[in-house]
Formats: sequence, C-alpha cells, structure tokens
Amino acid sequence: MTLSKDFRNYLVNNTSLMDNSIRLYVRTIRLFLIEYKGEITVENINKFITEHTRDKYSYYMKAPFKHFLEMMGTGEMFAKLKTPRHKPRKKTYNNIPVDMIVKVLNNIESPIFRLIAKIQFNTGSRAGDIIRIKKGYVTGNDKDGYRIRIVGKGGKERYTTLSTNLAKGVLLLEKSAKNKDGYIFLRTHSRDINRAIDTTYHYYWKYLRKAVKKIGVDFTTHYFRHKYIQDALNSGFDIFSIQRDIGHARIDTTINYLFEKKTTKEIHKKIRGDFDDV
Repeated sequence: MTLSKDFRNYLVNNTSLMDNSIRLYVRTIRLFLIEYKGEITVENINKFITEHTRDKYSYYMKAPFKHFLEMMGTGEMFAKLKTPRHKPRKKTYNNIPVDMIVKVLNNIESPIFRLIAKIQFNTGSRAGDIIRIKKGYVTGNDKDGYRIRIVGKGGKERYTTLSTNLAKGVLLLEKSAKNKDGYIFLRTHSRDINRAIDTTYHYYWKYLRKAVKKIGVDFTTHYFRHKYIQDALNSGFDIFSIQRDIGHARIDTTINYLFEKKTTKEIHKKIRGDFDDV
C-alpha cells in the first residue's frame, strides 16, 4: 500500500526512531488502513485503538498515529484520540554487581555475541549501534590506544576508547567478515539490511538471555547502557561529561537514566506527609 510506504519514508527521514519501532509503527498503520479501507477519521482510529489494545502494548498502539497524522497534515486530530488504558512502566533494575555481569559475559556461548556484549559493557552503547559496526570503524594501535566509531540514532556519530583486547577482537573479525556492505557482525547477505540487523539482534538477545538465566540475574541488552551511565556518575564524573560520552543529544535523556522519576504525590508524601493536618 502506497500510503504505508510513504509513512515509512516519513519516519526514516523525520524521526530518530530505531528500525524495530519504525517497522512496528508501519505495521500498525498498514493494519488500520486495511481494516478501515483508508478512511482516516477520529472515530475509526479510536475504534482501532480500542479493538487492538492490550495492556502491555497499549501505548505503542496509539503512538504511531501521532506521526502518521502529522505526515497527513492533520496533527490536530491526535488530541482527540483515546488515551490508552495503560502505559507500560519503564523497566527498573537492581544495581547488579560488576562481577556478576562479567560472569554473564563469559557465559555467552557465541564468541561473536560475546564480543558485542563486551563492547556494550565497556562503551555503554546500544546493541543496535554495535551490530551496525563496519570495517574501518576501529582505529589505533597498541602504543597510542584504540578508539571506535559509533553511529547512533539519527546518524549521530561519536568516538569512544576501546580496550586493546576488544579492538583486536573486532579487527580479527573484520578479516573474516563477508557481508558485502562491510558490516562485520552480520554473517549473512540480505537485500534488506535492516532485517538482517534485526535478525542478528534477535539471536544476540537469545544468547544473552540464556547466559543471564544461567547466572541467576535479570537484565536486557539495554542494561549495559544503564549500568555504564550509573557507574560513570558513581565514579565522580559530572552529568554533562557523561552526556557527551554516551552520545545523548539532550541532558534530559541522561537524567532519566540516572534518576527514577517520582510523581508529585510521591514527593509530597515523602517530604510533607507527616504535616497533612497542619
């Protein structure tokens, strides 16, 4: 359907959404257009949201329409859409000790996925950013040290240091890389590079999850980023230096990683709860 293709191009060119999110948003809009035969009205969208919302994913059923309506030039319609029943809370993690994380890393059975996890742990990068590493992204030598080029959301680039052992692991992998586009962690050829990246991520998460369960802890690939930022703050680095190092465009994003949001009610109860009768 032409409209759903136009929507995908709009998301790619006008947002910083990850490939997985773009695919989910396009799939949602395509389903809506099929079910309601292209009739884009507030009533039809609200019916669609109500019929397809599940508690765990309710927010993601509404979010695509914000961008879709903006693309169509009818962004004012979004304010009239129903609010989903439930917005999933951001997953919080206990502060897992470094030695436990190292055990997880060493128990990842695949050498390639073990290398991805170790680079994540050492740089605080997103899994998708590491999977997108190409030949030539790691430069340097044993004497002066190594650094790695990271291309993040929206094509934003940053460079960060990389340990000698990890750098040599990447450079060794480069020699056997066969992907025609230069991606060293993609072991297969694919006309759809985004699909190949998602497939690689799927298997990476599968191997990491198996190691996590074996050690008896609970975290996802993104916890490496949370842990890196928390450890940087605990080591005395200021929040602006952490923001630059991690590649966040806005300081608000870094703050969200460091501090759990509290509601006004929670704040009041904590600091003035004993004085409600005053």
